[in-house]
Amino acid sequence: MKFYSEETKKFYDSEKECAEAEQHYLTEKSNKAAARKADAEKVEKAAKDLKAAREAYNTALSDFCKKYGVYHKTFTEKDIADPFDWFYNIWF
Repeated sequence: MKFYSEETKKFYDSEKECAEAEQHYLTEKSNKAAARKADAEKVEKAAKDLKAAREAYNTALSDFCKKYGVYHKTFTEKDIADPFDWFYNIWF
């Protein structure tokens, strides 16, 4: 008699083998979910850090411009690692 696992979607020769495979599958699934959650928290923290850094930059630039007038800076291709860096200036 074969045993079918709804979790793994496979057939097994014994009930014990089926139960062990399901337990292993569920453990792996749980570990992957926990790792994904931890990585998502890192991304959220990085986004908050980016926003805080952007706010600090904007404050420093504003203070400079109030005190000295216009701030001039020349950008080269080496200064811009990502061509969409300008996007972050608008949204963050």
